[in-house]
Amino acid sequence: MQDVREESACVIPARLGGPSLQAVRDQLEIQQLIAHRAYAFDTQDAEGTGALFVPDGCQDFYYPGDVEPTARYEASSAIMEAMRLYFDAPHSGLLTRTHYSSMWFDVQETDWAQAKAIYLVTGQTPEREEPVPLVSGVTEWEFERTAACWRFRRASGYKDRRLWLDRPWLP
Repeated sequence: MQDVREESACVIPARLGGPSLQAVRDQLEIQQLIAHRAYAFDTQDAEGTGALFVPDGCQDFYYPGDVEPTARYEASSAIMEAMRLYFDAPHSGLLTRTHYSSMWFDVQETDWAQAKAIYLVTGQTPEREEPVPLVSGVTEWEFERTAACWRFRRASGYKDRRLWLDRPWLP
């Protein structure tokens, strides 16, 4: 991994496909896509989550030490079904809020991009007034420009630790 401290801030746009207005528009559209993904998850919208992926998209999850994903869902329909199972699990009454920070675009081409971010999901139950941290980690995304807009090609979550609430829905 390249040490970003060695880079001048003006070098970053060149790596993102140039300082063009289109590159900036693409980044904003991708950031909106990520926000829609967080909102769909937090509102337990399985169909909305799956619809953000290209039809042959992939979502997978890793835990510390995993070489292979703990869970992988290939195709937007499989992602929708996995989300349905997750939202129907015993913890589904939990109000969640998904937060992404420190987003970094690794690559941005005309019709493909790659980025990563740190994430934190907080949860709140009717019995607790304040939200508590549930899960954190790093997520890596690949995006594809479709005829209509940008969509997820791949979403990989690298969780910091295993959690009790993961068990009910994993295969």
